[in-house]
Amino acid sequence: MVRIIEYNKIHNDKINSLVNEIAAEFVEPISSSSKKTSTDEYWLAFDKDTLVGTVGVNSLSNNSAVLVKMFVKIDYRGEEKGISSILLQMALEWAMRQGVRNVFLGTMSQFKAAQKFYEKHGFERIEVNQLPSDFIKNPIDDIYYRKSLPQIE
Repeated sequence: MVRIIEYNKIHNDKINSLVNEIAAEFVEPISSSSKKTSTDEYWLAFDKDTLVGTVGVNSLSNNSAVLVKMFVKIDYRGEEKGISSILLQMALEWAMRQGVRNVFLGTMSQFKAAQKFYEKHGFERIEVNQLPSDFIKNPIDDIYYRKSLPQIE
Protein backbone atom coordinates (compact mmCIF):
# COMPACT_ATOMS: atom_id res chain seq x y z
CA MET A 1 0.00 0.00 0.00
CA VAL A 2 1.44 3.34 -1.04
CA ARG A 3 1.20 6.21 1.41
CA ILE A 4 1.63 9.90 0.67
CA ILE A 5 3.34 12.14 3.22
CA GLU A 6 4.47 15.74 3.33
CA TYR A 7 8.13 16.44 2.67
CA ASN A 8 10.61 16.38 5.52
CA LYS A 9 14.32 17.08 5.03
CA ILE A 10 15.13 13.70 6.57
CA HIS A 11 14.08 12.23 3.20
CA ASN A 12 16.60 14.22 1.12
CA ASP A 13 18.93 11.25 0.56
CA LYS A 14 16.02 9.10 -0.66
CA ILE A 15 14.85 11.92 -2.95
CA ASN A 16 18.34 12.29 -4.43
CA SER A 17 18.57 8.53 -4.97
CA LEU A 18 15.18 8.48 -6.71
CA VAL A 19 16.14 11.35 -9.04
CA ASN A 20 19.50 9.71 -9.83
CA GLU A 21 17.76 6.40 -10.58
CA ILE A 22 15.35 8.14 -12.96
CA ALA A 23 18.19 10.14 -14.55
CA ALA A 24 19.93 6.87 -15.44
CA GLU A 25 16.99 6.01 -17.75
CA PHE A 26 17.78 8.91 -20.07
CA VAL A 27 20.68 10.00 -22.26
CA GLU A 28 20.09 13.72 -21.69
CA PRO A 29 20.23 15.29 -18.21
CA ILE A 30 16.90 15.51 -16.39
CA SER A 31 17.79 18.28 -13.98
CA SER A 32 19.91 21.37 -13.86
CA SER A 33 22.20 22.32 -11.03
CA SER A 34 21.28 25.97 -11.66
CA LYS A 35 17.63 25.28 -10.84
CA LYS A 36 17.27 25.18 -7.09
CA THR A 37 13.61 25.49 -6.24
CA SER A 38 11.89 25.41 -2.94
CA THR A 39 8.28 24.38 -2.84
CA ASP A 40 5.20 25.72 -1.12
CA GLU A 41 4.00 22.14 -0.80
CA TYR A 42 5.92 18.93 -1.51
CA TRP A 43 4.63 15.39 -1.19
CA LEU A 44 6.39 12.04 -1.19
CA ALA A 45 4.89 8.66 -2.09
CA PHE A 46 6.26 5.66 -0.20
CA ASP A 47 5.71 1.95 -0.70
CA LYS A 48 6.74 0.70 2.73
CA ASP A 49 10.18 2.34 3.17
CA THR A 50 10.84 2.87 -0.54
CA LEU A 51 10.34 6.34 -1.99
CA VAL A 52 8.45 5.82 -5.25
CA GLY A 53 7.36 9.34 -6.23
CA THR A 54 7.40 13.05 -5.51
CA VAL A 55 5.52 16.18 -6.54
CA GLY A 56 5.66 19.80 -5.47
CA VAL A 57 3.80 23.04 -6.12
CA ASN A 58 5.05 26.62 -6.03
CA SER A 59 2.73 29.60 -5.92
CA LEU A 60 3.12 32.32 -8.52
CA SER A 61 1.45 35.70 -8.84
CA ASN A 62 -1.98 36.23 -10.42
CA ASN A 63 -3.56 33.09 -8.92
CA SER A 64 -1.09 30.84 -10.73
CA ALA A 65 1.20 28.03 -9.61
CA VAL A 66 3.86 25.78 -11.06
CA LEU A 67 4.08 22.00 -10.73
CA VAL A 68 7.64 20.97 -9.82
CA LYS A 69 9.68 17.92 -8.87
CA MET A 70 7.26 15.37 -10.31
CA PHE A 71 9.19 12.10 -10.35
CA VAL A 72 7.90 8.52 -10.21
CA LYS A 73 10.03 5.38 -9.98
CA ILE A 74 9.80 3.35 -13.21
CA ASP A 75 8.13 0.31 -11.59
CA TYR A 76 5.36 2.56 -10.22
CA ARG A 77 4.43 4.37 -13.43
CA GLY A 78 1.33 3.67 -15.47
CA GLU A 79 -2.39 3.62 -14.96
CA GLU A 80 -2.40 0.26 -13.17
CA LYS A 81 -0.25 1.69 -10.35
CA GLY A 82 -1.84 5.14 -10.40
CA ILE A 83 0.90 6.81 -8.36
CA SER A 84 1.44 9.63 -10.88
CA SER A 85 -2.27 10.38 -10.97
CA ILE A 86 -2.56 10.36 -7.17
CA LEU A 87 0.38 12.75 -6.79
CA LEU A 88 -0.90 15.05 -9.53
CA GLN A 89 -4.39 15.09 -8.02
CA MET A 90 -3.00 16.00 -4.60
CA ALA A 91 -1.06 18.91 -6.11
CA LEU A 92 -4.05 20.16 -8.12
CA GLU A 93 -6.44 19.90 -5.17
CA TRP A 94 -4.01 21.86 -2.99
CA ALA A 95 -3.74 24.50 -5.73
CA MET A 96 -7.52 24.79 -6.03
CA ARG A 97 -7.85 25.27 -2.26
CA GLN A 98 -5.35 28.14 -2.58
CA GLY A 99 -7.49 29.79 -5.26
CA VAL A 100 -5.10 28.96 -8.09
CA ARG A 101 -6.67 29.35 -11.52
CA ASN A 102 -3.79 28.14 -13.72
CA VAL A 103 -1.08 25.56 -13.09
CA PHE A 104 2.00 25.65 -15.31
CA LEU A 105 4.87 23.23 -15.76
CA GLY A 106 7.98 22.76 -17.82
CA THR A 107 9.32 19.46 -19.09
CA MET A 108 11.79 18.10 -21.61
CA SER A 109 11.35 16.62 -25.07
CA GLN A 110 12.78 13.30 -23.92
CA PHE A 111 9.92 12.81 -21.42
CA LYS A 112 7.44 11.50 -24.03
CA ALA A 113 5.39 9.48 -21.52
CA ALA A 114 5.17 12.49 -19.18
CA GLN A 115 3.88 14.66 -22.01
CA LYS A 116 1.13 12.13 -22.76
CA PHE A 117 0.32 11.91 -19.05
CA TYR A 118 -0.04 15.69 -18.66
CA GLU A 119 -2.13 16.00 -21.82
CA LYS A 120 -4.38 13.12 -20.66
CA HIS A 121 -4.92 15.07 -17.43
CA GLY A 122 -6.03 18.27 -19.16
CA PHE A 123 -2.78 20.18 -19.55
CA GLU A 124 -2.47 22.15 -22.79
CA ARG A 125 0.86 22.73 -24.45
CA ILE A 126 1.81 26.41 -24.58
CA GLU A 127 4.65 28.50 -25.92
CA VAL A 128 7.36 29.80 -23.61
CA ASN A 129 6.09 33.37 -24.09
CA GLN A 130 2.76 32.32 -22.51
CA LEU A 131 4.38 31.54 -19.16
CA PRO A 132 3.83 33.94 -16.27
CA SER A 133 6.64 36.45 -15.79
CA ASP A 134 7.53 34.93 -12.39
CA PHE A 135 7.78 31.36 -13.74
CA ILE A 136 11.36 30.22 -13.04
CA LYS A 137 12.47 28.38 -16.15
CA ASN A 138 14.68 25.34 -15.88
CA PRO A 139 17.33 25.88 -18.58
CA ILE A 140 16.91 22.33 -19.88
CA ASP A 141 13.10 22.45 -20.20
CA ASP A 142 11.86 22.99 -23.73
CA ILE A 143 8.14 22.11 -23.49
CA TYR A 144 5.60 23.98 -21.38
CA TYR A 145 2.05 23.27 -20.27
CA ARG A 146 -0.86 25.04 -18.58
CA LYS A 147 -3.99 23.66 -16.95
CA SER A 148 -6.91 25.86 -15.98
CA LEU A 149 -8.49 24.78 -12.71
CA PRO A 150 -12.13 24.94 -11.70
CA GLN A 151 -12.79 27.25 -8.80
CA ILE A 152 -14.00 25.89 -5.48
CA GLU A 153 -17.27 27.50 -4.39
